[in-house]
Amino acid sequence: WCVTTNDQTTLAFASLDDQHRAAYEFYVNGTADWGWTTEDLLFPPQAQVLHTGSLSACLLPSADVLLPKWKERRSIGEQLLSYDPNVRPALVADRSHTVRTVEAFVATSHLVKLSEEDLDWLYPDDDIDHALHRLAASGPELVVLTRGPAGCRALRSSGRFLDRPGINVNVVDTIGAGDAFQSGLRSAAADLGALTPGAIKRLSDDDMIVMLDRAVTVSALTCQRAGADPPHRKELAKTEANTAILNAG
Repeated sequence: WCVTTNDQTTLAFASLDDQHRAAYEFYVNGTADWGWTTEDLLFPPQAQVLHTGSLSACLLPSADVLLPKWKERRSIGEQLLSYDPNVRPALVADRSHTVRTVEAFVATSHLVKLSEEDLDWLYPDDDIDHALHRLAASGPELVVLTRGPAGCRALRSSGRFLDRPGINVNVVDTIGAGDAFQSGLRSAAADLGALTPGAIKRLSDDDMIVMLDRAVTVSALTCQRAGADPPHRKELAKTEANTAILNAG
């Protein structure tokens, strides 16, 4: 499923501020990740979930190849489509085009996760709830906003908000925290048997809370060590068991 090219590899350089939050610089011009053709971009038919986001779904020409494919998969209705805009403003050449592209991916996806920074860049003049309603009304079954140490805020397609608290940890860095959160959402959806279109919409609020808490936990564990190093299932299970004991006590 990989495409061979003689182009250079894309590079990303991360630096940390005094609160261990990561900022990124990218080397993308003429690199290997953006030159797909429609013939190159094939999706494994056996895959239950497809995920995209960030630069691949934003920069040209790759975004203009990926988006029609994404819409096609949504219309077929066989796979759960997951999307994280993960906007990188420094690389955006045409802001209005990028906003329209993000909105098109949101409308065509089932599960959408974005950060407060993403939402503020997309809709700087909107309050959080209005912006989330704007995105949720376009088609996804669930939109989740990550809020760093404050946890997350989710909006179901029914219009119901769910808020979950963050976990207080000693942060080493935040590299990979968003991706870890996204993987936590999807792993919990898998455990709940909700990896098909329409399944997330049918989950109870209690099951949805399980999904959100899993995502917060996976992200928190990742923030406790250097680099993008998310936990394995065994470590996650131990943390979740300890949390359950504390809550019971």
